[in-house]
Amino acid sequence: MLHSVMVMALLSTSMVVAHQDVAQPAVREPLSPQRRFEGFQRHCSELTLQREPVMAALARLERPVATILADQIFRDYANVVGAAQVQAEADLFPLIGGERTATTLSSERLTQAVQALERAYVDATAMAITDLARAGGTDAATTALIRADLYRRLFARAQGPHFLLSPSDGRDGVDALTIWQNVVTREPLIAAIAAPAMSDPATTEALAVFRAKGESLGRAMFEELAETAAFYASVDAERIPVALRIDRAARGRATAAWRDANHDMATALESALSNAGHPVAAAVWRIAYFGVTERRTLAQMSMPARAIDFAITQGAPREEIDAMQAAMVTSLPQQASLMKRVVAEYQRWDQDARRRGEWLFVSPPPDALIRAYDALEQHEKSVRDRIAALLTSTIVREQVQSVQADVTAVPLWRQLQTGMATYAGVAWAAPQLPQETPP
Repeated sequence: MLHSVMVMALLSTSMVVAHQDVAQPAVREPLSPQRRFEGFQRHCSELTLQREPVMAALARLERPVATILADQIFRDYANVVGAAQVQAEADLFPLIGGERTATTLSSERLTQAVQALERAYVDATAMAITDLARAGGTDAATTALIRADLYRRLFARAQGPHFLLSPSDGRDGVDALTIWQNVVTREPLIAAIAAPAMSDPATTEALAVFRAKGESLGRAMFEELAETAAFYASVDAERIPVALRIDRAARGRATAAWRDANHDMATALESALSNAGHPVAAAVWRIAYFGVTERRTLAQMSMPARAIDFAITQGAPREEIDAMQAAMVTSLPQQASLMKRVVAEYQRWDQDARRRGEWLFVSPPPDALIRAYDALEQHEKSVRDRIAALLTSTIVREQVQSVQADVTAVPLWRQLQTGMATYAGVAWAAPQLPQETPP
């Protein structure tokens, strides 16, 4: 069971995902009307309620809705948004000779078209969510709770890339609360004490704030559809009416607010576990949370975890593996503390770059971040050596002591800083380490 905890907390079985936020913006050719049309369709699809994930979300909330009632709600919803999208496509991307073309609408008509689309989505979504909440709730308070959670899940789904999700994470909305629910389901260590942690007064307060922020951001997301539709429809950005131009700063603030809300929720749960006398469980939760949200910041597998896996593949006795896992468990609180320091320093680096309006990798990682990561790495090496000493086989022990971090799981910024990798346009990257020549 201990190994199960370690795998959940310290491993990511998904592939290393793309570093979306660190890629330097490239100079691109103007998009064709057809490509803009396809982008518009994708955006509408992201905002469209999907029956299966919504029903799954309701089931997880233990508020299932009768199939026959849900069918009618989604049918009415689809009729409204479907008709609105078809009309918008005809107005914004006229079909001529079998090809989508640029709109010729005046500014006034463009404004009317995109606002009509937005209003249809806002109203239809509000009605469908309210009807589903009423169907699943027994009183006004429960209905409000379900409504808030559905809007929150919709916003979480749209914000998925900011959590660097892999396909295995799903696309039905992942946030601090759903990560917690997954950990509770998979980790007996936390499952046994999850209920008291959630009922802790500080956690209850944090949860109310988290849900309210998720609902607010979710509603606001639908009220930005007109601006996004105008962006896709207009080949010349200067022709977009000022009132319909995307406020990228506001959207950046929304993303930051969502990140902060998730951080506060995760911290409240961690504090509840720690204050109840469960420091290891608190560390397992924090490490699991970082495993989803900090893939650009932290390695996806620790050296001690790799060392134990290697010992297993070498046939080390079960009792020695159990002893190694037990020893690693005792190191998790310090591991989580060092990881938090790395995350904090990385966020300062990122925020400073944003304030300067720079691509993140224009300036080198600050010394404080490098020192924090060095300390984390040194801790992992000391734990690796300590658990390796528990092996009786001299050969296996020496091999385990030589286990290093998996290069492919190390975050890109660290790879560049230490010469593990190169990246075009990054002047501060260390010279690439020489590659070993195969025998």
